[in-house]
Amino acid sequence: MEIREELKKTGAKIIYYRNLKEINQQDLAKEIGVTRQYLSKIEHGKCFCNRGLIHKIAVVLEINFIDLIKE
Repeated sequence: MEIREELKKTGAKIIYYRNLKEINQQDLAKEIGVTRQYLSKIEHGKCFCNRGLIHKIAVVLEINFIDLIKE
């Protein structure tokens, strides 16, 4: 699968779980140490997110890291 598609899928999962937890972009961004704009780019598959940052997101959203990266 193309990298861009993988980034979009991961971003969509972040949005899904963030909304389930009723956390807005600004609050999640602050918790993981990035700007809201950067988080938005991650969520829309417009930039690469390293595993360390994905792990931070998973911790804040109280989900398993693998749930964000599996197909």
